[in-house]
Amino acid sequence: MKNVVLAVLLLLGSLKLMAGYDVSVCDSVDQKGNCINKSDIFHFTGDRMKLQVAVHNKDMLNTTRILFKIYLMKNDNDGDIYAELSSYTKPEWFGVVKKLYFVKPGYYRIDVLKADKSQISSTFITISDR
Repeated sequence: MKNVVLAVLLLLGSLKLMAGYDVSVCDSVDQKGNCINKSDIFHFTGDRMKLQVAVHNKDMLNTTRILFKIYLMKNDNDGDIYAELSSYTKPEWFGVVKKLYFVKPGYYRIDVLKADKSQISSTFITISDR
């Protein structure tokens, strides 16, 4: 019973941590930073493929930097770091967009964190070769 209570508390804490944030992966964004062709499955386009991650919060970002950690996954739980990127922001901004480049198809996890390393979101995408 103690483990169940702990699991529920951790779940509630993680939901609170991500409250208000919307993270999307897409082909491109419009002038307002809204995703165009949002998906979690993309088709590899050649030598280098560009995708974009849009991070929005209706209550402001409240951080000076957004960190992106991308992992090339072997399965749902095990992966190798593929890239670590960041975007500087202002706390009063409502969103930020980061371009990501991929050089091969695969199954990827994208972790999005604030400057203090608290996690905003984690999402998986597949880049297929066809």
